Amino acid sequence: MSGSPFDPVFEQLPRELPVFPLTGVLLLPRLHSEFFPKVDAGNFTMIVSAPEGSRIEKTTAIVADIEKLVQETIPKQDLEEVISNTGLYFGDAARFAPNTGNHTAFVLVNLVTGHEGKTEDYVSTLRTRLRESLPGVEVSFQTGGIISDVLNFGLRAPIDIQVKGPSLDLIRPVAEAIQQKIAQVPNTVDVRIKQGKSYPELHIDVDRTKAAYYGITQDRVVVDVITGISSNIALSPNYWLDPKTANGYFLLAQYPEQSLTKTEDLLNIPIIGARTALRSEEHTSELQSH
Repeated sequence: MSGSPFDPVFEQLPRELPVFPLTGVLLLPRLHSEFFPKVDAGNFTMIVSAPEGSRIEKTTAIVADIEKLVQETIPKQDLEEVISNTGLYFGDAARFAPNTGNHTAFVLVNLVTGHEGKTEDYVSTLRTRLRESLPGVEVSFQTGGIISDVLNFGLRAPIDIQVKGPSLDLIRPVAEAIQQKIAQVPNTVDVRIKQGKSYPELHIDVDRTKAAYYGITQDRVVVDVITGISSNIALSPNYWLDPKTANGYFLLAQYPEQSLTKTEDLLNIPIIGARTALRSEEHTSELQSH
């Protein structure tokens, strides 16, 4: 009975089988544990938050210092561009930007194609240098490119915890306790609470009975005050259509910033429909930040 044509193959198996386990052991340290391993997308975004209530001029100066640190940390041959955006957009575009006020900004850093250094190493170095150079300024990093955005469902971080309750005063301590516990987990970075609590505010309390004698309503007070300090774009926007180019432009009306420098200036805003200033029927209470 002639031998099987596979006999030569079976004879070689004992000598070749040990090679496969050995190769697997050598590759084990290089294997990733994630279902979607990290990728070096060659770009990252820094979400910057200055102390709440900072003017946009102060935030712009802080962003300039951050850009300088980026240029000092990343070699010129690896750095392609740095794009910064400070403050809020006008109109509906503000809903799609990470900025929430004049004290916030974001910085987009792009590396050249085929960069030598690793993006993760640059981010780690920048995180340390920013903490030392700009104390009091909160900076978080978003890396991974479009793959990370898809896996995070468009959120700014891989893990997003939402705390809900009847009021901010009740849920804020809960959120702070969660933040402290998560920050103690090894290899966890950029643990932050997105909503601020120390933004300076002025509450206008309207005496409706007294205001009614002047023919003034709560709605009229709100419209006039908001128009005076932040223009009419939010409540009653006006447009002008250029007949030559057919481009539309906003027509805004508001007080010059240099005319509203103290609380007394706010109280002197006239209310339409009455021959009186704001102080005649309202008073303000300032919320102090602690």
